[in-house]
Amino acid sequence: MKNFKFFLTAVLIALSSASFAQWQPAPLQNEFFDALVGTSSAQVMRNGKSYTNTVTCKWDLNHQFLIINLTTVSNSDPGEPYQGMGIWGIDMQGNVKSWWFDIYGAEFTGTSTGKINGNKMEMTDESKNKKGTTTMELTDDSVIYSSKGTYITTEGKESSYEETAVYKRNK
Repeated sequence: MKNFKFFLTAVLIALSSASFAQWQPAPLQNEFFDALVGTSSAQVMRNGKSYTNTVTCKWDLNHQFLIINLTTVSNSDPGEPYQGMGIWGIDMQGNVKSWWFDIYGAEFTGTSTGKINGNKMEMTDESKNKKGTTTMELTDDSVIYSSKGTYITTEGKESSYEETAVYKRNK
């Protein structure tokens, strides 16, 4: 145990004194992601129910990743909330990669890959219980979000989904 404490202390000292700035990449510049920063809301119909989605996006980790926090509240049953968090990044070749975490836990964490072309981003989504596509299009005053595909219900049946929402910036 004494050796482990010594080793851990030595590693922490080495890490704290290392100059990460020598090899740290410059902050990422991406106009599409920049346009998403802030808080936006949308009214959404899902499975015959009306919801209010609120999304807050911000840059983090040296301006390398866009962090998305989503809160969804049922307009007819406020006791039916949903929360999710996305982490989006883009490499030097313009490939987008994202990870999605939500209240359903690690077992259903999703990943997406795609590309941005002008004012439109198209991604292929996949998780243990879902496969589909997501498209986001920037307009002058909104973001049009579309998602469709199939998912496996808690009863083990395959079901399709399709959702479109128009997010407006909150003032």
